[in-house]
Amino acid sequence: MNAIAALLLGMALGATLIWGRIGFAGAFRAWQTENRADGLAPLFVFLGAGIVLHALAFGAFDATGGFVAPAGLTVAIGAFVFGVGMQLANACGSGTLAALGAGSTRMLAVLPFFVAGAMLGTLNAEFWDALPALPAISFGEVFGWPAATAMQLAVLAIIWRFAAHGAIPDRRATIAALALAAFAVLALPIAGHVWGITWGFALIGAKAAQSLGWDPGGVSFWQQDWAQAALQAPLWADTTVAMDVGIVLGAIVTAQAIGQWGGFAKLRPRAWIAAALGGLAMGYGARISGGCNIGAFVGGIVSGSPHGWLWIVAALAGSRTGIALRPFFALRA
Repeated sequence: MNAIAALLLGMALGATLIWGRIGFAGAFRAWQTENRADGLAPLFVFLGAGIVLHALAFGAFDATGGFVAPAGLTVAIGAFVFGVGMQLANACGSGTLAALGAGSTRMLAVLPFFVAGAMLGTLNAEFWDALPALPAISFGEVFGWPAATAMQLAVLAIIWRFAAHGAIPDRRATIAALALAAFAVLALPIAGHVWGITWGFALIGAKAAQSLGWDPGGVSFWQQDWAQAALQAPLWADTTVAMDVGIVLGAIVTAQAIGQWGGFAKLRPRAWIAAALGGLAMGYGARISGGCNIGAFVGGIVSGSPHGWLWIVAALAGSRTGIALRPFFALRA
């Protein structure tokens, strides 16, 4: 029953992403190359509303399922690698699924390599987990949710004013960003955790590897009780996988309805290579850093975890590096 609800929630998320034209990779690139903040504006609305709604869920309704993780080298390195891949692939985690549903040819190369990268990231997780990091804390638990919310919104407002030039999204993007935040918080009761994307990719990759004879017995990541349970359960029963599939379906329906279907156009060979490398980098980076723009950045911040702020700083540095690499693959800067 939870998987069905997660599928429907994913469809709502996918429809909102396409209808509102909300994305991370293009918005970051426009800001970093042209100093344009119009693409960032709805992301600030989404994150601000998400902070408030999740604080209410955690503080007033005692919801569980926040993503609180140590802020350290592993998060920074993984987010940097993800940022590089994001610009080579021209998408992030949610963007890959939504763009695939909207008929993007590039995502046909990005997604399988994203899955492969996420799976590879689980194989040496023990090494990455041993790198130096600060203890995991939640601002909400340390300062109380009202104070933590005010503090995080103040930081967000400063960044919006000085980095994003106080850009205001148009009416459509604002509605979509608010709807996205409202749908995202529903992941807590439906999936039992904040909205995430890339765990589903790692699980799909592991299931595929198992079908080819791979034995997870020697991999510490897959020996954890929750990971073992996921491997043993049917793939469709996993709520993250169900939401991921739902995003694609919601994007298909919406793109067809509003005339944004891409139609799977041809790509040049170098674009295919960039897409594959970008997907691989995003998958690996997301797995070792705990997620993508949705799971690690947004999920971490709305949970009051400092690692979410560290993640986006490192990802933006990686994004700038990825932008510098785009000309080598004949991608528009």
